[in-house]
Amino acid sequence: MTRARDLADSADKDIAGTLTLDGLTVDGGNIKLDGNYPTGTNNVALGDAALDNGSLTGGYNTAIGSSALSDATSGNSNIAVGFQTLRYATTAAGNVSVGVNAMRDNTSGGSNIAVGQDALRSNTTASYNTAVGYQAGYSTTTGTRNVVMGRGAMHSNSTGSYNVGLGYEALVSNTTASENTAVGYTSLYTNTTGTQNVAVGKDTLFDNTTGSYNTALGMEALANNTTAD
Repeated sequence: MTRARDLADSADKDIAGTLTLDGLTVDGGNIKLDGNYPTGTNNVALGDAALDNGSLTGGYNTAIGSSALSDATSGNSNIAVGFQTLRYATTAAGNVSVGVNAMRDNTSGGSNIAVGQDALRSNTTASYNTAVGYQAGYSTTTGTRNVVMGRGAMHSNSTGSYNVGLGYEALVSNTTASENTAVGYTSLYTNTTGTQNVAVGKDTLFDNTTGSYNTALGMEALANNTTAD
């Protein structure tokens, strides 16, 4: 068994067997397990190709999982946990991403939170989104300031902003519409471009597609409305 004090006479050692560390000092605050050692300051990487960009100047990033934050250059203060989380982020900062492929395509969007497999997967440059659940906000690319919670909630949204979708597949078909609030199982399920609707309750405004400025409260309220305002 080799102890840390036995290595003091050399900067580099190849060790076979068990290594026990009584203490660990890391120069510059960077830590890497598996793959290339990260540049920048106070970065922590665990996993093959995690924080693997040799041109990284950003600091205070934590990447755990294969290819997590592997393209990061000047991004700061990101937390990526899971396979390919924040995979293509280069300058993105202040993001929290947990789950396989969560926020995978994000490049420069900041201050987003994605929790769940494929949550906010397609996000590229949008900021201030919160998505929790399997494939929640999956297709969002540039839509901003959305709050999504529930499996598949707002799955198809691309550029819509200021939406709230809470519940299983709430606002699942929304594409470009903004300022909708859907609370409940499949509420505003079919909505694509209708805007400024409020739907609270199971299946509320379920068939609405392009109708706007509607308020529906209670299970299946205005469920068959399609285009009326």
